[in-house]
Amino acid sequence: MAAAIFGALYGFRKYELSRLRLKHRLDLIHEEIRLASQIQLELMPKSSPAVAGYDIAGRSQPTRMVGGDYFDFIPMGADHLAVCLADVSGKGLPSALLMANLQATVRSQSHPHVSSRECVRRSNDQLVRNTDWGRFA
Repeated sequence: MAAAIFGALYGFRKYELSRLRLKHRLDLIHEEIRLASQIQLELMPKSSPAVAGYDIAGRSQPTRMVGGDYFDFIPMGADHLAVCLADVSGKGLPSALLMANLQATVRSQSHPHVSSRECVRRSNDQLVRNTDWGRFA
């Protein structure tokens, strides 16, 4: 009888340790997703540009904590503004990672002396080279 009680207590303790480890892992994942959401928010424009004769604004609200929606206002010299809108395929963390890659790529290819067409072409070429088939923006 004592052996059975000891076995049950041992099994319960083992279960409880497994449950606590799993909870700890889930807490870490939740914190990483929260930080990813914060980082993604920081990649978005902090304010809307002032352009005479236009009211410009942007907002992104992901379905989950992070997502693949992307918009940007990129100054292109003193009197030009590039407006970038994109929707990355999928949802959640994979889309958020591709969105961050897209934002960095577009910004690295945006220059006052480069046409919008050339910027999009270069950005597309880079994304195609660095993204698995079936993932797109």
